[in-house]
Amino acid sequence: TESNRREKRAVRFYLEARNEAPESEIKEFFKALMEIESDHIRLTEQGI
Repeated sequence: TESNRREKRAVRFYLEARNEAPESEIKEFFKALMEIESDHIRLTEQGI
């Protein structure tokens, strides 16, 4: 679905941002966003 594609694109962006972040707090923030989006992707793929 379109929302699934957007969430996957967001995960890639958050991963890149996390890798470039200079501070550990910012890295943790992007990691949390990646986990949330990944959960959304899994739920969508399971049809929930």
